[in-house]
Parts: sequence; C-alpha cells; structure tokens
Amino acid sequence: IYTLSLHDALPILVIDHLSLLIGPEGGFTPDEVAAAQSAGWFIQRLGPRILRADTAATVAIARAQSRYGDLSR
Repeated sequence: IYTLSLHDALPILVIDHLSLLIGPEGGFTPDEVAAAQSAGWFIQRLGPRILRADTAATVAIARAQSRYGDLSR
C-alpha cells in the first residue's frame, strides 16, 4: 500500500477539522487499511519508526499543529 508521509500529505489538504485514526501498536492489518480507505480515510505515515500508540497520537497532533497552527480557526 502506498501512503504519503504526513508531512507530504498535509499541504494538499484543505481542512476545517482533522480526525486521526491511530493504529494499534502492532499496526493495522491490510484488511483494516482497506476498510479505512473504503470508509474515506486518507492513509498517512508518521515515518519509518514504529511508535507506541500513545506516542503516535502525540506525534500526529504535534505535526498537524506544526503544519496548520491553531486548528480551532
């Protein structure tokens, strides 16, 4: 499955809000990824490292804030 990095994908999005789906520590199965895509989720990666689920959530929010600033415009 090809995914863009969060850094590469965020500039192409125009958002009023942002929802994040953070995978389990073992990662999503291919079927779970396909189901998420079918439900309209845009698949991203945070980078090559495997992060704990709680750390991944913090990193994803920090990167989104870095890209967009205050999301409560």
